[in-house]
Amino acid sequence: MHWQYTPFVILILIALVISGALSVWGWRRRPAPGAAWFGMMMFAAFFFTLFYGLEILSTDLRSIIFWSKMQYFGALNISILWLFLVMTYTGRRDWLITRNIGLLFIMTHFL
Repeated sequence: MHWQYTPFVILILIALVISGALSVWGWRRRPAPGAAWFGMMMFAAFFFTLFYGLEILSTDLRSIIFWSKMQYFGALNISILWLFLVMTYTGRRDWLITRNIGLLFIMTHFL
């Protein structure tokens, strides 16, 4: 696997550090309403940014396709976790039961 430097990598690295730091920050404040969802959402953003950066750095088509497929899981989860964060923050926690969470993840990942 070969790598090629581009100037965009610096911006991606900055976004990677920020999303990673926010993920840890949110996870440490789990008792606060919505903090756990925020931490998980930032981890999904970290996951997406990491694999997007690797996609940008790759030179051969096979590697680019692989990294693109890997970043897809982070992109899917960001929107779902954002919804859970908003529902928790606005006081709609009664909708966030295990069944609803599982069904939403199944619907977005497999349909």
